[in-house]
Formats: sequence, structure tokens, C-alpha cells
Amino acid sequence: MKTFICLRNSLMNTLNCLGVIKLKLLMVGSRFLLKRHEGDKNFWLELVEELKSKIEEIHILSLNSDYSKGKQFYEPNIWLYNLSPTPFPIFERRFSDIKLASTNNYISKSLSFIKILKEVRKISYNNDIDIVHFIDNYGPIMSFMKLVPLKAPSTVSAISYHPRYFGYDLFLKLSLSPFKTIVASSSSFMHKLVELGFDKNKIKKICWGVNTLKIKPKLELREDTREQMNINPESKIVLWSGFLQQTSLQDFFYSIDVANEILKLTDECTFIFCFKHVHFRKEYLKYQSENIKIISTGTNEDFIGLVNASDVFICPVLVKDSIVAPPLTWLEVMAYGIPVVTNDVKGAEEVIQNGINGYITKSKEEMVKRILEIITNEDRRLHKHARDSISHNHDIKIIANEYLHLWNELVRG
Repeated sequence: MKTFICLRNSLMNTLNCLGVIKLKLLMVGSRFLLKRHEGDKNFWLELVEELKSKIEEIHILSLNSDYSKGKQFYEPNIWLYNLSPTPFPIFERRFSDIKLASTNNYISKSLSFIKILKEVRKISYNNDIDIVHFIDNYGPIMSFMKLVPLKAPSTVSAISYHPRYFGYDLFLKLSLSPFKTIVASSSSFMHKLVELGFDKNKIKKICWGVNTLKIKPKLELREDTREQMNINPESKIVLWSGFLQQTSLQDFFYSIDVANEILKLTDECTFIFCFKHVHFRKEYLKYQSENIKIISTGTNEDFIGLVNASDVFICPVLVKDSIVAPPLTWLEVMAYGIPVVTNDVKGAEEVIQNGINGYITKSKEEMVKRILEIITNEDRRLHKHARDSISHNHDIKIIANEYLHLWNELVRG
């Protein structure tokens, strides 16, 4: 312990010499892991990596299946606190990812939030926290934070808008109402929040970001993945992945229809439908054919191999009135130089420049046409522009500085 304290003090002295912002941050969410995995928390992992040399302390409170570890010293100025994902102690035990999914609903989240809020107040008091940021929305019960306000200013991420059930707008308003600032991931979502009655001065747009220094196309990985899957090196690969936070089963069926229409016109491409292992079902295999592969990935590395092997990423989002983040997966595949083809869902235009780094289509027929154009055209400018646009607009360094500016302003007043 003495060694750790000495190391921490040494790091703090070094950071102070480098002009590090004296800011103690507490991030609150679910499934923050110390390694990359198949989920949107990879963004927060990259953000923490970028922030650790810029601010004094980072504390992370996470609902994790591996809750038994409790408090962890992640790095000298980073702490991770694990909480059980189950709302009641009687149910506490290690959960598989599938069992953990059963805790991802409004009732369970609401009950879990009571534990979360208690722990947030404890960590804030013990560590003199300057700012609290919620990376996940735990539903309308968050409105009770008005009754027991935190000492430090609090902010919350508003990632995407999916009015799939009655009362969605009301629940959204209740869940976001206690926070000093709402961080919307897109301009479209910002405008929607203003429509719902939020003060526009209370909303800040900060989009997702990726580490473009780490994410680079790898020819060797492309060739190895194709060989492992017994796919012709000359064949074009169209990749679909699910389920992303914004996608659903109807998007999968839509994409299958697109694949079958394209394969009527050419047999020189292969469609890979890649499911996260927690979403894979054996009944999906009935949609396989000679040029359609249905697979499940076990690790993030598996998915990265598929992305490197691909030429196009297809991702329709069909839920009516949805506003996408856009999905972190879009940014990642584009950073690898893979153009995205989607439909005209709100928010897509904030990352996809139609015909320049990907396509936004208005019908199934147009989606078929655009994918055919990409796989039959040897011009790689679309792929280059996909990567360049992410490097220039969504690099994690840019995004981290935007968060730092916001939090510093709130703390310093």
C-alpha cells in the first residue's frame, strides 16, 4: 500500500508539472470493463485513457457481473468501483452475459439506481469529487436526484432516441431533468430535446469518438480472416453486425432481403451477418446460403478481423422517428476505411456524407444499388474518405478536449 501511495504522489507531482487540470471526475454507468469488448463502453474506455494524463483523478462506478472485486486500483489516478447488476442482495452471484441482459430493463434499472445513487454520494463525499457524469440512463427514477441533489455538478449522456413504447418522451424528460448539462451525441437529438421543452443552454453536443492512432486497416489481418472463413481473396465482403444499441430484428430481415436481391445480380460477393454472442440464435442460421454467412463473434478481436476483411458495412435503422448516435460501430468501421450504407434515419447525416464516405438511402432498391456500386467499383476514394472523416472529426483527442472544456466550465463556474 505504501508503494502505491508513493507511486500515486509521484504521478500527481508529475501531472501538476505538466499543467494537468485539478479535476476529480466520477463516471457512472453499466458494464465498464478494463478491456475492449463488444459494446459501446469501448468509447468510455478510450476516453478514460485519453483523460488520465489531463485531470487529477478519475473514479468509475459500474454495474458489473464481476462485482465481487469491489474497488480496484486501475491506475495510480484511476479507481473502478464494481456494483452487482442485480437489485437485491439475495440474487447476487456471478452472471453470464445472457443472465446479465435480464437486468437491462426499466424495472431492474430503477431498483439498481437506488444502490447506485447511494454509492455515488458515498464516493463523492469520500473523494471530494468535482463532477459526476452518468454514461447511462437509468430511467425516470433518476428524477429523484432533485430531492437528494449531489454536491458536485452532474452531467448525463443522451445517446440516441427510440420512441418504441407509450410514454417514452415523458420518461426521457423525467430521467434527464435533474442534470446540470445534458450531453447529446448529435445535433438531431439536441433539437429533439429542445422540442421536448429542455433549455437549449442546458444541452451540449459532444459526439462519439475513436482512437484513430490505434484503429488502422491491416492487410495481413484481412487476408488471414478471409482464409479462415474460406472466402475468395478477390470476393467483396458486405458486413452486417447486430444487434447494435439502435438496431433490431426487423433491421436484420431488411438486410437479408437486400443481400438476396444483390446476389440475384452478382455472385462475386459474400454477405456476413455477424451477431454478438449474447444475441445469436440458432434459428437465424436458416437464412444462410452459399454467399450468406451467419456467424457469432466471441470477442472484440473476432469482430475487428471481420471489419478488416470487409469492403462495405450495411446498417439500416428502421424504427420510426429514431435518432441515432450515430452508432460507435459506424465510427470504428469507417476508421478502418470501410464505408457505411444505411437508410435515411435522423443522425446518420452527421457522420455520413452521402456519396463521399458512405451512402444514406431512401429505399431498399436504392440500398441495393449503392452497395452494388461500391463492390463493383475499383475506385477506393469512398474508403479513404471514410477514414479521413473520422480522423478529422471524431478522433478521441478532439472529443476528450470537448468533455474537459464542458466539465471545467461547470466546476469553475
